Amino acid sequence: MMQHVSHDWGIAALSGAGESLRWIERAKTWVVDTLPGLNVDVQAGQLAPHEMAALIQPWVSEANGLVRGRKLHPWLARRRLQPLGFPISALEKHFRENGQPAGTGLACLSGAEDLLFWLGKMAQHPPRDSHYTNYLWNSLEQPLTYTGSQQEIFFIDMVQQTHELHGQSYQALLEVCEGDLDIDSPAAIEAIRLATKNTLVVRDLYRSFFMKGATGERNMALDFFVQFRTFKPPFPVKGTTWTGANAGNVAYQMGLDCLMGTIVDEHMNFINGRLRLLTNEDRCMVVDAQELPSLLDCILERLALSRSDLEAWSDEAVGRYVAQHGPNFQRVIDAYDALVKAAGEMSAIHWSLVKNYVIRAGERLDASGKTTLAVPHKAGLTGTSHGQLQQIMEMRRNHPIISKLFSKAKTT
Repeated sequence: MMQHVSHDWGIAALSGAGESLRWIERAKTWVVDTLPGLNVDVQAGQLAPHEMAALIQPWVSEANGLVRGRKLHPWLARRRLQPLGFPISALEKHFRENGQPAGTGLACLSGAEDLLFWLGKMAQHPPRDSHYTNYLWNSLEQPLTYTGSQQEIFFIDMVQQTHELHGQSYQALLEVCEGDLDIDSPAAIEAIRLATKNTLVVRDLYRSFFMKGATGERNMALDFFVQFRTFKPPFPVKGTTWTGANAGNVAYQMGLDCLMGTIVDEHMNFINGRLRLLTNEDRCMVVDAQELPSLLDCILERLALSRSDLEAWSDEAVGRYVAQHGPNFQRVIDAYDALVKAAGEMSAIHWSLVKNYVIRAGERLDASGKTTLAVPHKAGLTGTSHGQLQQIMEMRRNHPIISKLFSKAKTT
């Protein structure tokens, strides 16, 4: 398996990087202290988008001076991309909501397109902001935001926790799927149970969006998110359109679906369409996960069954056959059943968030006629239809092969 690029700084990465690191820290401070106010002013009509562009231009020009002609360590390039991505995407949003085509904001910034293209190449990362720069690599001590809102900071925290939990689950199941642990061993069962526990925690993190704090306000107001996501509009860089930061692109979630086996061809196409939005190391991780046997494959191999056998056999026949493998193997089936159910519950809550925070909130805004959204509410940030997202949710809750295995096994 390809190892992740370290986020720690080695001597080689730091060599000669002092000036660049100082620029990064100054730029991040500017984003934290200034960008949210500029966005408020533009949306209130007190600042024109081209005036905002003039305030962003010095940061682009200085970054260009530091980058031009230099080969960069990937993590240094990523850190430079981070504070540039926020204002450039925000500028794109404001021009889009003023009726201008995609790419207008970027074109207003001299040298910005070349800069993003070069940084993306050096960073092994999309040439703009992403779920990495906005969420996974964003410090909660001094988070970069578009709005300055505690709700945006709450969202960053939720994405980071989800990433960490899915990562633990992925690493645990990897030992089983790579063959280091026999599927019916106590250690494999414990790995599956750990993934189940973590998945239920993610489910509860999703539920916490609806919860109210000490002030009586929800952690995420129903109409906040549909506006917040408009800061991530798609725009082209060197002729290729790149979509904005999307928490749905967390690679461990894609890898987990592959390792669990809760996947069908349509979902694999969905995953493959997002690979270009990942860093090189995450892309390799997901591709590796696609090629490994899943937990479902490991169970069927142990049972000496094919998927077509499972589909063709009667309930009674499958139940009798699984029972022949004894109570120890039934514990594997029970642990896998609990994991798949947890994934289904998690996915159902996520779909509820989409319905309430994107679809219905967007419909209310449309009905009010007060604003035009730079990112329409009728599809996901990567253009995925809400119907496709619902199908993925249903796939995890009622997979055509997996659900049959459980229903038959429990007839014994």
